[in-house]
This record gives sequence, structure tokens and C-alpha cells, in this order.
Amino acid sequence: MLKGTPGWADLMFRESAAMISTMLDLMNDNVPSLSIHDSLVVPASKQALAVGLLTANYRREAQAIPGLMVHGADGSATPIS
Repeated sequence: MLKGTPGWADLMFRESAAMISTMLDLMNDNVPSLSIHDSLVVPASKQALAVGLLTANYRREAQAIPGLMVHGADGSATPIS
């Protein structure tokens, strides 16, 4: 690993902080959410809000743009860029 680059534990912490911040933001907007591994389950009607919050929180915590995938109830998967 190069000196000055974050290690795996730091990256995991940053990702976790982004997820917790997103869940707290959703809770403040009265939106239920459930974290499962590296996923966040929200009502379909709040998908856009959750994507926006998670993207913003991930950018703040990790200084990177996350690669997100939205999975629908019908099993579809849509990448979000």
C-alpha cells in the first residue's frame, strides 16, 4: 500500500459513516430504511431521495463518487451514475 493512501479499515469506516448519515437523514424526513450488508432498503416512492442522500454523504465521507445500483421489487437492477 502506498504511504498516505487509506487502508481497508479506513475505507470500511468511511462507507459505514456514509450509510449511517444517510439513514439518519432519511429518519429525519420520516422515511423508513433498513441497511442490509452494503445495501439500503427504502420505500420505492423514496428511491430518488435515498439515492441523492447516499451519493452526497458518500462523497462527503469518502471523497469519491459511489457506484450505485437500484434493485426493483420485480428483480430488475438499474445502475445509477
